[in-house]
Amino acid sequence: MKEYNLELMIQGHEIWMEPTKEDNDSVSVDLLFGHNMRIDGIADKSRFLTTYFSPDEKQGEINLVSAEDRHYLNFNPTTEGYYSVYADMGAVIYSINEDGYNKGPKHMFKGVTYSGAFHQMAKTIVPVGNVGEFQGKPLHGILEIVPRRVLNSVGSEVEPTVYYEDKPLTGVDVKAISGAEGKEIACIPTDQNGVVTIPLSAQGKWMFLARYAD
Repeated sequence: MKEYNLELMIQGHEIWMEPTKEDNDSVSVDLLFGHNMRIDGIADKSRFLTTYFSPDEKQGEINLVSAEDRHYLNFNPTTEGYYSVYADMGAVIYSINEDGYNKGPKHMFKGVTYSGAFHQMAKTIVPVGNVGEFQGKPLHGILEIVPRRVLNSVGSEVEPTVYYEDKPLTGVDVKAISGAEGKEIACIPTDQNGVVTIPLSAQGKWMFLARYAD
């Protein structure tokens, strides 16, 4: 990924994942880059740490293969249940001055008005085989969204919880993006328990996005 795409991420672009195959023999997930679930380039493969957690919370490795406009994450499940899959870009330090965005700490540049570490991570949960009730909790990210249910239908409500450092986070906006619509449908803050309630108004894949600065 070119550095200007990193700037796009700071300004609003994101990475997300879409499962394309899940069975007892193999799981495949697309790793994508763009905005509002519309592809806009491809992220640099070298920046990613990809991993999964099995239903018994054992961590496993993922094979990452690149294509023209996406990366493919592939692994072999060891048992039936819910698999939490992560793509972690790690932290990048940026400083902002009158010239715009500069990669590096503020001591490297003049007239810096803001400097900080930018960190983005994507997650998806893949059900494999016969699965029971989902019992989720944060497993990898410092900022993590955990759904109450994995499988939902149009007209139902999703109730994810946002965690920061394993504690529920109050008052952070959660954006709901519909892949079918290609746009943000809702932006609702979490309550005192870190929970947000969002109605699903369209068929297809959805992305739920939270940003937080400390």
